[in-house]
Amino acid sequence: MEALSTTDGNVMCEQNNGNIIEMTEINGTIAGYDPGGNSKNGFAVLEIQNGKPVNIAITTLANAEAVINEIISIKNIIGLGVDTLSCWGTGHGGWRPADKWLKRKY
Repeated sequence: MEALSTTDGNVMCEQNNGNIIEMTEINGTIAGYDPGGNSKNGFAVLEIQNGKPVNIAITTLANAEAVINEIISIKNIIGLGVDTLSCWGTGHGGWRPADKWLKRKY
């Protein structure tokens, strides 16, 4: 994907596989998740209309399962950013299943 910009650096559109997408055509919701342990899971939702942010909501949730439940309730999701390793423990804990396995093994 290649961004096409004006001389002052503002993005006019993006090119994806030869198709040009005008930024004003982007409408939807982007979610972000930053896990932090029990009751410390950061979650943000950014709504975009006509290529511009119109609303942002930020909250802290109990665990990964609560985040997943929020994500599946979002209508018109167009992006998801997750700052995490590739294995989640969805319940109450402090140790992910992969960490427990490594601890037992080594």
